[in-house]
Amino acid sequence: MFNRSKAWALGLLLAIGTAGFAGGAATMNYVGEQPKQVHRRCSYSGMLQRELNLTDAQRDSVRAIWRRHRGEFRAALAPVQPQLDSIRAGIRGELRAMMTPPQQVAFDRFLARERAERQRGDSAGARSEND
Repeated sequence: MFNRSKAWALGLLLAIGTAGFAGGAATMNYVGEQPKQVHRRCSYSGMLQRELNLTDAQRDSVRAIWRRHRGEFRAALAPVQPQLDSIRAGIRGELRAMMTPPQQVAFDRFLARERAERQRGDSAGARSEND
């Protein structure tokens, strides 16, 4: 059963993951030690393909499974989404506070790119869910 405490735990886990990803990506941008092949948007199927050497058919199956369950996932997150957004905003504020003004500008550009990619992915996902 998916109860309130599990929703909180999931929300906290996602917030921590988001903060870790944002902090790591921001650090990589400023330190200049990016891996040779950094993907703009790290998808779960892409990570599994790299880690497990999935075939193209298996990667497509992973994507299809995620598309099938996307609605359930979003519904589970909906009750805690405002809290996640608040936590994410606080984390970003703390990150910006430790940065120099040029880094803050670069960080804002990075966040804008991430937001645009996420919106593109959401609109593409909505179309593919209806296929």
